[in-house]
Amino acid sequence: MVAFFGDGATEEGVFFESLDFASLHSLPILFVCENNEYSVYSHLSNRQNNKRSITKIAKSLGIQSLKLDGNSIEKVYLAAKKITTKIKKNPAPFLIELKTFRNLEHCGPDNDDHLNYRKDKYLKFWKKKCPILNYEKNLKKNKCLNVVENKKLKKKIETEVVSAFNFAKKSKFPKKNSLKKYIYA
Repeated sequence: MVAFFGDGATEEGVFFESLDFASLHSLPILFVCENNEYSVYSHLSNRQNNKRSITKIAKSLGIQSLKLDGNSIEKVYLAAKKITTKIKKNPAPFLIELKTFRNLEHCGPDNDDHLNYRKDKYLKFWKKKCPILNYEKNLKKNKCLNVVENKKLKKKIETEVVSAFNFAKKSKFPKKNSLKKYIYA
């Protein structure tokens, strides 16, 4: 099982309760924290003591943890693969904190940089670290990516996304009697 959450969620009681319960019962859960330093528009420095560490909190509850560059696709993939194999063999929770960046607004598809809650220097630094563009450059550099095939793939993905979006927009809202259908608990 994998549980994803952001750095803001680590300030909630349920974060501590979940880690403690998983540790107590040796649950094979990979906790993944996407740390983009912002909870909506509030920077970590406005919400947390600068000595606070998400990985140390996990360790204090008996959970192994690791901090990674969340923009390094290969490092994240290899680490997650190794950790999931490990926790399947020996059930125990594990936490990965991924240091990364949020390109768009907190909730929605738009850019919110016009609100000026992040400095230009900060934005430029993180935009240079775009994991998709950098991975694409690396694949091209190592001659693993054909330019023509790449264009076809991007077009196919774009078509699928637009099609799914249009399907969702045209779909009717579900009926009230289906509200509790497919609910596990």
